[in-house]
Amino acid sequence: MTTTSIDDRGRLIKALEEAPIELKEAITKILETSTSRSAESIFFIRALKALIKLSKSDRLVETAAASSDYSLLLKALSSPEAMELLAATDPLAKAEARGILVKQQLIEASGGTYNSKEVAELLGISRQAVDKRRKNSKLIGIPKGKGSYLYPVWQFTSGKTIAGLELVMNVIKDLDPWMQVTFMLNPCDENQKNPIALLEEGLIDKAVEIAKIYLNDEIE
Repeated sequence: MTTTSIDDRGRLIKALEEAPIELKEAITKILETSTSRSAESIFFIRALKALIKLSKSDRLVETAAASSDYSLLLKALSSPEAMELLAATDPLAKAEARGILVKQQLIEASGGTYNSKEVAELLGISRQAVDKRRKNSKLIGIPKGKGSYLYPVWQFTSGKTIAGLELVMNVIKDLDPWMQVTFMLNPCDENQKNPIALLEEGLIDKAVEIAKIYLNDEIE
């Protein structure tokens, strides 16, 4: 590490003496984990520079009230200031940010997710068995990265999968997991009920038929 970097870190630590304890702990952790020009260090530097710009947003109070750290970041990226910056630097990045926000909204709308360990405990099976069900299109697993998946909670009830789920999944098995989630959450009948609601009411045949119509529309 260069002398300049050491001096910069020293000044930063000194400036944090009067900062809120949460901020001090967060930045101290960054300093401890990024001690060189590693990919991690570069990530932190660029992310912090972006966050400093976004902290000037008029929606800062609304953003800070987010339910989780990840939701906070998504809300910050969806601010008008962030969208303007993204459009100026990379038009595709603006679309990607909106896409990520939509996915997060889908997750929140479905009541959240379980990881594979939680699903295994809920169903009383092994994590390998959970993964097998996902591969066989009996469960919707959203890719999390590094070979792990998240499972929308609405797929489960009373220690088992919701009745009729596998029949619907058999129809939409070739769709992308996010498209499967979108189908399951969007209103699909004359009463504005989604497939989840239909399954919960025991209207399995109707849910399956609507899945077939949805699949045909996607193919066309």
